[in-house]
Amino acid sequence: MKRVQDVMLSLTDVPAVSADATLADAVRTLRDAQATRPDGRPPYRLVLVHDRAGRIAGKLGHLAFLAALQPGATASPEYGTLDRAGVPLDLIDSLTRHMRLLHGDFGDCCRRAAALKVSDAMQPATVSVEVTANLSEGVSALLAAGSQSILVRRGSEIVGVLRLADVFNVVADEILRQADAGDEGE
Repeated sequence: MKRVQDVMLSLTDVPAVSADATLADAVRTLRDAQATRPDGRPPYRLVLVHDRAGRIAGKLGHLAFLAALQPGATASPEYGTLDRAGVPLDLIDSLTRHMRLLHGDFGDCCRRAAALKVSDAMQPATVSVEVTANLSEGVSALLAAGSQSILVRRGSEIVGVLRLADVFNVVADEILRQADAGDEGE
């Protein structure tokens, strides 16, 4: 039976940046890691974020990079109108987060995002799976998170990353193995 630890990437195999770094720094780190990927595994689609003590505080994936192009809910023009009408802040955030288009031109959005601190754009290290969990639990955790990756922990310590691309390759291999075994039995 495969376990999460059999498929995950260890922390030393994943690019990382400080929570104090900018998004531009994180993009450079990610691009450098992709350019030097030696093992033939799928390309990196995230950087880990560590705090000042070196502990993993979160991650910054492709979707989080894109979300950073969007201004905050408080900067959207509809925010003030909804707030004055007495609509709760959490409802305003939910509505505007999914309905906004990029404000300003693309270059302006990218310039604003480049200077943003990683800590303001990262996904905090709140969703994870235990390193010894079976791979089925890892698949369930990925699906529940609706994410391209989740953090892997040993107790309360983050020790790696379980990526959808790696899990898919294992699942695809097993599906084909089962299909081939079924063909031989006919």
